[in-house]
Amino acid sequence: KGLKRNSVSCYLRAMRAVYNRAVDCDSFVNHNPFRGVYTGVDRTVKRAVDASIVRKIATIDLSAYHGLDFARDLFLFSIFMRGMAFVDIAYLSTDCIKGNTLSYARRKTAQRLSIYLEQPAIDIIRRYHVANNKRIFPILSDDDAAANFRQYQSALNLHNKRLRKIADLIGDGCS
Repeated sequence: KGLKRNSVSCYLRAMRAVYNRAVDCDSFVNHNPFRGVYTGVDRTVKRAVDASIVRKIATIDLSAYHGLDFARDLFLFSIFMRGMAFVDIAYLSTDCIKGNTLSYARRKTAQRLSIYLEQPAIDIIRRYHVANNKRIFPILSDDDAAANFRQYQSALNLHNKRLRKIADLIGDGCS
């Protein structure tokens, strides 16, 4: 299927865990079928946007394009928040902010993070937060988990589409 080595390794670790659980339940004798099978994790190359491209994105005039300014601001907010994932941005609530610190739990790993809010991030929050709304950004509008997930998927799709449009507008082959 063209999977990368880390993906195959992840699937094999899951299969090995199921196999080992079956062995522990005395379902059958362990014949060590995973002996000699690579189940480690290779270091991956981190991808980063060049600082000059970020500057172009931050300064490009997007007033003629509906919604692109919001996509740009969320992208910049992500950078200010040490690469916060879109899913975490979408689910941020106002109780995550205490003074100038934003604290939240990653949705993917449940890891708790606290990040000092610099003025540019505060400005973005103020630009988009709607009074009396528990969410910081107007991405999710429902309290129902299933509805929120559908809204998140739709918003992520639209966000990525808008970011591709911004990449096309600034050029530099970054799309």
